[in-house]
Amino acid sequence: FQLGLAIGYHDPELEQFGISKSERVPRLIDCVETCRRAWSEGTFSYDGHTVTYDDAIVNPTPPQGADLPIILGGMAESAIRRCVDLGDGFIGGLTSPFEEIEGIASMLEDEGADLD
Repeated sequence: FQLGLAIGYHDPELEQFGISKSERVPRLIDCVETCRRAWSEGTFSYDGHTVTYDDAIVNPTPPQGADLPIILGGMAESAIRRCVDLGDGFIGGLTSPFEEIEGIASMLEDEGADLD
């Protein structure tokens, strides 16, 4: 199992849920943090930008030792930075030219190197 997430860009995607564009990044951060905590054993608490949970529990949890990667998408430099900071992998544009994909791969490598 791999969970793929991105902030969304198409106005109707956001409008149908009453979400403003300014909430996209904080909601993604909260989603990633909530998933990581919910997939651990026992209860968890989280006080995020858009959600708060106190002593929440999610059942069933993944098998112990299961690696459930969160793959983040987006083509902007800020999305690539978020991927490096929060994610376990990157989803690029399916129709991107090879030159653009090479540039993104280079950015991911550079950003990843900065974290070491």
